[in-house]
Amino acid sequence: MYKYFKHNNRIVDITSYNPEYLEIYSREILKKISCNVKGWESQVPEGVAEMIKERGMFGYKEELSLKQFS
Repeated sequence: MYKYFKHNNRIVDITSYNPEYLEIYSREILKKISCNVKGWESQVPEGVAEMIKERGMFGYKEELSLKQFS
């Protein structure tokens, strides 16, 4: 099947990518999100962290501070 797709130009090489993203492992990021570990935002592509936070995806819970209750 691979040969068929390759021969018919249905599979092409990816030429433009960010090599920094190659070291991102989804299981590690998902664990950090669900455990509320700080810093995971910098390990996902731009815009993704905001979407996860807005929609409360993958078990994300916003940490509440005492100032919010006063």
